[in-house]
Amino acid sequence: MNKILLASTALSLLILARQAGATPITIMDNYLGGTPTHNWANTDSIGDADFNITKMTVDFTGGRMTVDIYAEQYFGKILPYESTLLGDLFISTKGIKPYPNGDSGLSTQANGGGWEWVAALDHHGEHDEKSGNIGLYQVNPNLIKESNLNGLDPNAWVYRAGQAWSYDTSGQNAALTGTWQRNNSMLSIAFNLPSSWRGDELGFHWGMSCGNDVIEGQTPAPPVPEPQTLLLMGSGLAGLASLARRRGRSEG
Repeated sequence: MNKILLASTALSLLILARQAGATPITIMDNYLGGTPTHNWANTDSIGDADFNITKMTVDFTGGRMTVDIYAEQYFGKILPYESTLLGDLFISTKGIKPYPNGDSGLSTQANGGGWEWVAALDHHGEHDEKSGNIGLYQVNPNLIKESNLNGLDPNAWVYRAGQAWSYDTSGQNAALTGTWQRNNSMLSIAFNLPSSWRGDELGFHWGMSCGNDVIEGQTPAPPVPEPQTLLLMGSGLAGLASLARRRGRSEG
């Protein structure tokens, strides 16, 4: 009887673990962003391949969301590289609706700032930081910072203007906190998934301060725990408790 109970418990917990650890969703960088300066129209990564973003992966595991952004050359640079800084991650719970010509109505203050949330980094690479904390804030469109040259001569430097890259969090309280870190190939942002986001398609937007490359995309709605999953977990835990009681009586 104990063998059957153990097998049932193990199966229940195994199925639960598989449902909790879904395969990450990959978003390839197919978004061009707004028109850049000089002769870089219809170009994904402008100025230099060092700014090229290749993809983003979104993982929902155990109630936590992790977004990994891959730019194999850029994240390995000593920041601020060419006076550029790491951007914040902008999020919409309504997916995204790209505008014509590679631009997006969600990306600029001029057309309403449709990003509802932002995972704001506590440091943007001002001193080559490799990790830190994030705060998740509800977005006030007037506090979105758009890509620019930060005082550099536009005749000598190229950039893509009008792209959301950072957010002014002054005087605001974060809804929750998380962490960020980067290595030589990616930037990883992680925080607990708000329960209000389940059931909604999520849109994402990230770029560095110059906007030389920007990635946008969306994922299906985050998974909602299914009744059978909760039932399996309950039966598994009940099985373990019953087995522990029987062993206790036997040893007594």
